[in-house]
Amino acid sequence: MASRPFSPGDITADEHADERAGDGRLHRYRLIVLAGGVGDVVGSAGGFLCDRARAGWDVSVHLTGGVDARALAILGITAAEPDADPGAVIRRCPRGAVLAVDAGLLARDAAIREDVSRMVVQGLTEVTVWGRPELGELGQGLEPATQPLSAAARAFKAQALLATGLAAKNTGTVAPDEMLYRLRGRPARLLRSV
Repeated sequence: MASRPFSPGDITADEHADERAGDGRLHRYRLIVLAGGVGDVVGSAGGFLCDRARAGWDVSVHLTGGVDARALAILGITAAEPDADPGAVIRRCPRGAVLAVDAGLLARDAAIREDVSRMVVQGLTEVTVWGRPELGELGQGLEPATQPLSAAARAFKAQALLATGLAAKNTGTVAPDEMLYRLRGRPARLLRSV
């Protein structure tokens, strides 16, 4: 049986309308970041985010504090417009996207912690946390995940740290990995054979 070659022109907009972004492009993997400030994002997860952006992910950072887009641009990340309600960013997170959240922000804001917890329990998205996780009951579902960084991510992170003012010009190197945590929901119930 012969098959005909497939070309991107074979896909019609009507067939895949739900897979398209508002501007007509097909969706890419999405990573939505919620943090307090640029320095914390770059210092704790900048290499991880840079590697995702370089791999073709749509990475957007939503900050509760001021936005200095220069350091984020160095990493290849989009700085989203500040949202008055950070919880709204979480509630609008599309199914299948990955959410990355600062542990300090989760610890400080009960509403954000509740929204994230709801997403995890419902299994709507994967949640990654960086920083020192002191999150009470929510912290019990944290699973350490060391993220190795590419050489390019380390180089871009070093420049982004300089842009934020967190690193002196003559500092040596960026660590070869970053410690992140995956937030897991309740474990699935074990089924017993009958």
